[in-house]
Amino acid sequence: MKISKTFGYLFLIFLLAMVLRVVAASYLDVDTDEMVYSIIPLNIISAGRLGTVEQSPLYFYLADVVYIFGGGLGPITAKMPSIVFGSLAVFLVYLASMELFANKKAAFVSSFLWALSGYALRHNSEMDMAAFFFALLSMFLFLRALKTESRKFLYLAAVSFGLAVMIKSMVLLFIPAYLLVYCLKQRKEKAADPALKPALKKIIISALIFLAVLIPIFSYNYLTYTYSKEGVTDYYFSNLLGIGKTVHSGMESKPWELTRVLHVTKDVFLQLFKWEMVTVLGGFLGTALCFRKKKWAECGDGLLLLWVSLLFLLAYVGGSTGSSTHYLWIPLALSIIAGYGIFSVHEAIAQKLSFKYGLHLILLAAVIINILFFSWLVQRSASASTVPLWEFAHENIPENAIIVIDPRIYGGINAWVFNDLHYVEGMYFPQLMEVIDKSGGTKKEIPLYYLECGSKSSYVYCGWKPEDFERIKPRGEELSNFLVPTMEQIAEINTASNFILYRGVIAAPVSIYQAIDKTHVFWFYPVGWTGGSAVDDYDAHGAGVLVNLLGFLMLYLDLLLSLLAIPFVFHLVNKPEALGNKG
Repeated sequence: MKISKTFGYLFLIFLLAMVLRVVAASYLDVDTDEMVYSIIPLNIISAGRLGTVEQSPLYFYLADVVYIFGGGLGPITAKMPSIVFGSLAVFLVYLASMELFANKKAAFVSSFLWALSGYALRHNSEMDMAAFFFALLSMFLFLRALKTESRKFLYLAAVSFGLAVMIKSMVLLFIPAYLLVYCLKQRKEKAADPALKPALKKIIISALIFLAVLIPIFSYNYLTYTYSKEGVTDYYFSNLLGIGKTVHSGMESKPWELTRVLHVTKDVFLQLFKWEMVTVLGGFLGTALCFRKKKWAECGDGLLLLWVSLLFLLAYVGGSTGSSTHYLWIPLALSIIAGYGIFSVHEAIAQKLSFKYGLHLILLAAVIINILFFSWLVQRSASASTVPLWEFAHENIPENAIIVIDPRIYGGINAWVFNDLHYVEGMYFPQLMEVIDKSGGTKKEIPLYYLECGSKSSYVYCGWKPEDFERIKPRGEELSNFLVPTMEQIAEINTASNFILYRGVIAAPVSIYQAIDKTHVFWFYPVGWTGGSAVDDYDAHGAGVLVNLLGFLMLYLDLLLSLLAIPFVFHLVNKPEALGNKG
């Protein structure tokens, strides 16, 4: 395949984006939400799970593909889906910018700004970036469909939007933007041609395609509601739709409040302005310039699509939660518009002041801000706990060891750090000793390690909230008093938290490993799906067998389509003539 110059330049920007995101990931710690959404996917494919009560299943399958080929869960592999799709968005930003402004230089600037995005580098985790990648692909294809009257692009847009929802249901908030732009387009075309037939057929087919992509979600919730012991459903069905039993008691979203929207929006844009000054200013300038009469006809549909989706996201998410990853759509959308705004400034300066280097200076400013961001990131890495502990454990603790964990250390840290080792949370230690005492047969000496929450962790509480730490503190102190006198201290891992590692031996049967691994549970599910039951286990029979089969067939098809999207985007960039076909 012949590679175009455009593709070659964008590929270099893509490589830059990839390197920056990998480097940033190596300095970032793992927060609580990321623990959940990176642990659940581990071995989910081999476990044969159709879904979970947490999120739509496609992201977990994508993450597990990374774990299968990347050597399991680790600091980089946990973020790799976001790294890959965040980097690939370079191509989509270019395509979207070209669609809106038809200016190649401006589109390159947009892609470069997204590659440097400090906000995206900082919050590039969980499933949001992958979902927004497919949402942006859908929007681009949708705009193409409106411009070319192509059913092909409209149906591909429906598929892509379905994949976005399969990754994170939150992108359903973008539907009003699609409807608004489509209705305005139809109204305009009817005024020009009163004989134009309604496009109801295309809308219905697109909706059916979209719903077909979502079959795994519907199948999973039908099966768990009908055939599980508790009749549970996922978060969205139980908490938002009121269908089935929720397992998220006490974890519901906060009631929507306008004051919270305003407060969160202010905070998000202040953070954006700190690391995205060039993009934010360029985005607002490009928006203002688009309101010119002649230009609006060219970029109006795309601008409405981006800004209405952005406003709905801010209105809902800002009013109910402040999770930073949810706002990645803002710098992504603004970068598309910013290239045009910045290039327009450059042209104005070049014409009026005969200064040809305005664009270079603006891009240099973006680079300097990116360098300052990384300086901040390196300093912030000193407060990390989970990743340094993971690195130490995998370098110093043998695979055959039994690791007892102080109850004062948060369970998510245990599951994330020791997921592939034989660890026992402190509250299970008495049962472990009972099993060993009652076991017959031959026993052998097995290395025993004890990880303690040290006294220097009084202000960070080893991952717990202060009130939860105080509740669990007596049990941790009791366990330490029992184990520490008989063991040798071998290391003190001083991170944001203080961990002390002790070593000893324990006589136990080899079968003890299986019993230990069955205790590994985090956030409703067995860690690594090594055994034990889950909150949403179901026993399908009758019609449920067919529903289960259909759900899995569509889930694997969705997985295949999401992977094929990568070469498809490459094709769209490398073969621009493929974008102009009607039919």
